[in-house]
Amino acid sequence: MQRGLIRQSPRDVLLAAEAAVALLQARWRLRVAPVEDLQAWATKHGRRSRDRDEVLLAFRRASRRLGGTCLIRALALQYLLSRYGHPSELRIGVGRTGKGFEAHAWLVCGDETLEGGGQEAEEFSVLASWQSGK
Repeated sequence: MQRGLIRQSPRDVLLAAEAAVALLQARWRLRVAPVEDLQAWATKHGRRSRDRDEVLLAFRRASRRLGGTCLIRALALQYLLSRYGHPSELRIGVGRTGKGFEAHAWLVCGDETLEGGGQEAEEFSVLASWQSGK
């Protein structure tokens, strides 16, 4: 059962706000920052601790409201997970479609694809990836 925003603890509300800010930052940084700076931002390990599923839930709620491309969402989620001490790997790939080539980004944590996954991700060949660590 999902709790509404009004019934969430202040700590949960703060995490939801952080997720929204991460999405907005990822969108902005993707436009203005060099790739190396973008990677450093998304993979910087934080000292905070929070359950991975709580981070993921807050991110998904913010993502439903703010949207964003697959790359923006994968970057923002990697940033949040890294900040709370959870390693992940961002993957960027290409695949052939009836129109030519198409690009896709997704985020993997262990054997689980947390963002941009499903059958869609399996159709792409990985061109680049970067990991955040503990």
